[in-house]
Amino acid sequence: MAVSSLGQSEVELFGYIIHEAFHQYQHNTFGEIPWEREQRYPIQDRENTALACLEMRLLMDALRMATADDRERCLEYVRQFVAVRDHRWKQSDPFVAKYEQGQEINEGTAEYVEMRSIELMTQLEYESSLSELTRPLLEHFSSISMPEFQLADFQNRITENSVSPQDMPRNRIYPVASAQGFLLDYFNVDWKSKAQQAGSDFTFAGLFRDYLGLNETDLENYLERAKENYNYEEILTSTGILITGYIDGFNKALESFESKSGYRIAIDLDPNGVSRSRYSRSKKWVVDKGTRELCNHFNIYTLKNNDLLLQVHDTGLLEQNDWDKRIRKVVFFIPELRSIILDGEPVSLDDSAVFQFGSIEILGQNLKFSYSRAGNVTLEGNEVKVNLIP
Repeated sequence: MAVSSLGQSEVELFGYIIHEAFHQYQHNTFGEIPWEREQRYPIQDRENTALACLEMRLLMDALRMATADDRERCLEYVRQFVAVRDHRWKQSDPFVAKYEQGQEINEGTAEYVEMRSIELMTQLEYESSLSELTRPLLEHFSSISMPEFQLADFQNRITENSVSPQDMPRNRIYPVASAQGFLLDYFNVDWKSKAQQAGSDFTFAGLFRDYLGLNETDLENYLERAKENYNYEEILTSTGILITGYIDGFNKALESFESKSGYRIAIDLDPNGVSRSRYSRSKKWVVDKGTRELCNHFNIYTLKNNDLLLQVHDTGLLEQNDWDKRIRKVVFFIPELRSIILDGEPVSLDDSAVFQFGSIEILGQNLKFSYSRAGNVTLEGNEVKVNLIP
């Protein structure tokens, strides 16, 4: 496993290695984990986001009470959390519950193991002949205090009294699921074997609900109590502002992308069976349940299967997805178009026409593209449209 230490502290690097190694363990020993496409998460749903933020605040307070060994107050926060979670999953797009369930089992348990390992390192008393080498490393852990370390992870995901849209699909799920694991430990609820079996019936919140014996009336009452105690209307207002700002940012990024010079290349394809790899440190914008995804600079972006190879680098790229029709359009700009070869024969780049082909190859600056099956290509000035849909 290759690990980059760039910009990471010793503790962060240690946690990252533990986290990723646990994923390898999961691969061999966990049951089937429900999986859904992250891009489809409804990050523009104001109520879902506000309720998710409310969950985070309740879990943070529950962790504080567990650390203080205030069992009754901890139970009160957990009851309110379960009520909010139950309501949010019931009233939101069904995708939300299915997606989050899988992510909490997958990433949440790995985050729990990571945090638990860091906690154990803070308690380690180790002496050896290599103490001069190991002492500096252990000193990095000695200053860590739980649950402050966990709470900081929560706090990093809270922006202006809510959760930013880009943190909703994944980043905030790590501390949320990990905290539930720690709280189940606190109440001596056996959850690890059930999580390992995974499947469609397991949820952390479900275990809490069974443990607490909450009925529907209880849930309604605790939901209202949580909303009142944490000024839910203010969270809702802050959430709307963050979502509006995010959409404005996407529109500005899209305007900048579409104003680029050079050749505009657009390729329509069926993404089924196509592997995708990409690397970028630039911001990725995802809107409209993943139907549009934009990054204004990829170091490299690759799509590949037995018939297809698309490789672009050092350029921005827009993905447009029609999930029902299984069509993905990728759009990008390149400074120079060098050749288009159809069925082994080059075509004039000055032509404006539609061509049918049995195979195609396009080469340009920062671009390599080939496809060995039938399709069509349209040339219109500095725009190239390739259709690979049968």
